[in-house]
Amino acid sequence: MKNIFYTFLSMLFAFSASAQLINDGASIIVEDGATLFIEGSLQNNLTGSIDIQGTGIVEVEGDVTNAGTATITMSTTAKLILSGANASNFTSGGATITNLEMDKTVNTVALLDQMRISTNLNFVGNDNQILIGNNNLVFAPLSTITSADANEYIVADGAANMGVVSKELSANEIFKFEIGDATNYTPLNADVMATGYAAATLNVNVVGADQPNKPAEATDYISRYWNVDAAGITALDAELTGTYVAGDLTGVAGDTKGAHYGSTSTDWTYTDAAAGTNEVIGSIAESGDFTGTNAFGRANLKIMLDGAFSGGTMSNTLNTMDLLPTTSPYGGGETVAAGFFAANTDIVDWVSFETRNTATPATVEGIGVGFVKTDGSVVALDGTSNPFLKNASTTGYVVIKHRNHLAVSTGASIDLNGTLVLQDFSDAGYTAFGSNGLKNNGGTMTMWAGDVNADGTVLDNASPSDVTAISSEVLTAPGNIGFFGSGPLSNYTGLSNIYSLFDMNLDGNVYDNASPSDATNTANTILSHPLNTGFFGSGPLSNFTGVTAQIPE
Repeated sequence: MKNIFYTFLSMLFAFSASAQLINDGASIIVEDGATLFIEGSLQNNLTGSIDIQGTGIVEVEGDVTNAGTATITMSTTAKLILSGANASNFTSGGATITNLEMDKTVNTVALLDQMRISTNLNFVGNDNQILIGNNNLVFAPLSTITSADANEYIVADGAANMGVVSKELSANEIFKFEIGDATNYTPLNADVMATGYAAATLNVNVVGADQPNKPAEATDYISRYWNVDAAGITALDAELTGTYVAGDLTGVAGDTKGAHYGSTSTDWTYTDAAAGTNEVIGSIAESGDFTGTNAFGRANLKIMLDGAFSGGTMSNTLNTMDLLPTTSPYGGGETVAAGFFAANTDIVDWVSFETRNTATPATVEGIGVGFVKTDGSVVALDGTSNPFLKNASTTGYVVIKHRNHLAVSTGASIDLNGTLVLQDFSDAGYTAFGSNGLKNNGGTMTMWAGDVNADGTVLDNASPSDVTAISSEVLTAPGNIGFFGSGPLSNYTGLSNIYSLFDMNLDGNVYDNASPSDATNTANTILSHPLNTGFFGSGPLSNFTGVTAQIPE
């Protein structure tokens, strides 16, 4: 006949088992209001069963092992307490724990298999953690975690999808993943909304390091990210708030906002990106990594530079001559590695960007740098992605600048954080901001060349003259080459093998009177521009003093 160990314990009486309790096949029943206290370990082996009824309590100071086909069953108000001053291990054997209370003192409980909690995990003791290692700690729908803080939390710092806190979901729910790494408590709060749930879970753990794909343009970021994996959820829309510690932060906290790197899209999104006190906030629509960086807008752009344009494409001469600098010429300090241009031979030159506020376009919000390729496509510092626009809003005008061409702008405010519609400035049918902001170059629209001092104008005889600046550069440079014509300026034909603002056609040379003359090309920009301004001097070129970039101000 099956052995039965039966505890009939009233509210006023507790049964105590010193050392350890080993159950090799018997049934242990802890009735409503009773407490079974075990000073050592609890082993429930073979076909043993433990049934904690009503408000019954089992408190264990040592290890808990539920092995073989043994079972632990608990009412929704029953409680299992893990206490004592020593570290212990927990093997659930597939049992669901309704209420687990962590009452360790300055110590830990390590999971040796997956554990599931259906009602509540409550941290009571001082300075204690649950170490899940590569095992999952699962929480049922509507279950909670209470009383976690910087000293009491779940250590979940394994690889993605290994050792996660897994939240089962059957409806919209708010759940705080009370997790951290071995040193720091860095929880993630999730307000999960969706249109459907089918065996749904949201799995989370945390890594105390830079997200591997962190944008190279990021200057403000945290060295921490949360692996967030959703399954069985239709049309996920989850607002996340991640808490980090001060040592995680590089840069300015206020500019470090919620950033999500999607596992399917393998791209960054900054939906609802915001910053709190030691918090990064944002929304996600798919699995991936959640972290904090500058909020970046993105844009899908295509432009042509008049100086390098010929026959429907642009010259990559500066690249093939190995003249392109590895550090941005726009002063932000962005760099690429040595050998980058040799591996990306279709890059023409660096370009820069601004985003302007939708309501007040004179307000610059975001900035960025990238590259333009021979086919006109504009890419980020990785040479392939759509360019990043640091600290941009989710919408705005995008202004494209080149170091010696007139800037251009999208004709309207565009979406910078969603479906990135191509803005093809080279298409004659594209409407850029203003009028005649682009040059019609045989049916292909190009940026106007000639702005050698980057002041937004191209001037001939008016001051400061871009044309004269080119001639002066040639005249005063010690490395000028050869002789051409007569007179003090024309004696100096140019500079060779150089990356220069004065190189209008981006061929690595700066010429005055020699052909092709960068000074003449600049003057021709003024001569041919429909919106040249005013009159100055005499003669066909000097009648037209200059042209101005058409951008929102």
